[in-house]
Amino acid sequence: MMVSVQKGMRMIRTLVVDDHPMIRQTLRQYLETSTDAWCVGEAANGVEAVDLALQLMSTTVENWTLIDV
Repeated sequence: MMVSVQKGMRMIRTLVVDDHPMIRQTLRQYLETSTDAWCVGEAANGVEAVDLALQLMSTTVENWTLIDV
């Protein structure tokens, strides 16, 4: 997926975490329609999420938001 960003805009990198594959797929599809956020990965549980986040994050973490829906 190619993401284009206007100059000065910041993209929200999102890691989708849910134990139901259909929910993860739906959230990923929604994020693919967004102009200010994109899905950088998926995980089925918290352990996978932390492992993946550590692999994906840059040297500094600006903000982590954990939401249980």
